[in-house]
Amino acid sequence: MWACIDAEIISSQLYTDGAFVAEDFTGATGAVVRRADGSFVAASSRRINSASSVLMTEAEALRNGIWLIPQGTLDKVVVETDSQELVALWRSRQNNRYSVGHVRRTANNAAHLCARNALGSAGLMLCSVEGDKKYFFFPGMRVM
Repeated sequence: MWACIDAEIISSQLYTDGAFVAEDFTGATGAVVRRADGSFVAASSRRINSASSVLMTEAEALRNGIWLIPQGTLDKVVVETDSQELVALWRSRQNNRYSVGHVRRTANNAAHLCARNALGSAGLMLCSVEGDKKYFFFPGMRVM
């Protein structure tokens, strides 16, 4: 369940999730960005045709999510993932802009659903909102 954050300190929250299918070494990522007030900014889901591990898909989800954060955002961003291993790895490195924390899957449901959806898709799907305009990008679309 989404929880409100202190908008004076944090500008955005990023939720990420990775999915890994050991039988065929495929995976998927999901990421959702919200403003401090909880309003939607952007989301992505991406299929990974060749994945080596759960940690790899979780790390890819984090990378894809960071790409969604609006350019020019200089404030601190809170990242939440259900991967304790990824959180431990991130915290072992020094980075003051992103605060990465663990959250239960029930609190990360939107990103989880994005990743699960991507397992059955052909590629990358993105959506974002700017004011009253909504943008959707699906596999096969050329973005110029």
